[in-house]
Amino acid sequence: MRIRTLIKKLAEETSGDEISIKEINEVAGYQGFGPLLLVPALITALPTGAIPLVPDMCGLFICLVSGQIIMGRKKTWLPAKLANFSIKKQKFNESIEKADPFIGFLDSLFKPRFALLADNVIARYLIALMSVILGLAMFPLGFIPFAVFPAALILLFFSIGLTTKDGLMVALGLIGLCAGAAYLYYTLFF
Repeated sequence: MRIRTLIKKLAEETSGDEISIKEINEVAGYQGFGPLLLVPALITALPTGAIPLVPDMCGLFICLVSGQIIMGRKKTWLPAKLANFSIKKQKFNESIEKADPFIGFLDSLFKPRFALLADNVIARYLIALMSVILGLAMFPLGFIPFAVFPAALILLFFSIGLTTKDGLMVALGLIGLCAGAAYLYYTLFF
């Protein structure tokens, strides 16, 4: 699903003056896992990832969301406080209007391709399993400033791939994961 289509669907299919994370999750369905992984990965990849406990909280959230993909849930269960967090619909629509050119640019970059890597059940489970491992890795890596960046970058590729069904992004994440594993192996054993 294109990012612009998902956002338009959110604006049209939510009712009331506010949009909650719970409503976003319900409207997005399986694509909801991608954006829910994207946000903590982005927070961790940015300089905010160097703030103590931020990588731990993001890693915990990533494990929560990814674990539910592994369990085969169609919708993500979230704690009530988080699920009920909302923003004004008017503010959401204004933000989307301003971001529309950028969203159009992103849609031109990320498109459904290499479906075998991003748009089937087995791929989703494997991405979720690797995301749990990367989320857990954030706990020890969080003690070293910016050490979580490689894991967050790989999670960004995975989440964009899940959201837009872009297998190329998943492939880039897999390449990064293999390179990281090879580096870790080389560092520990040589």
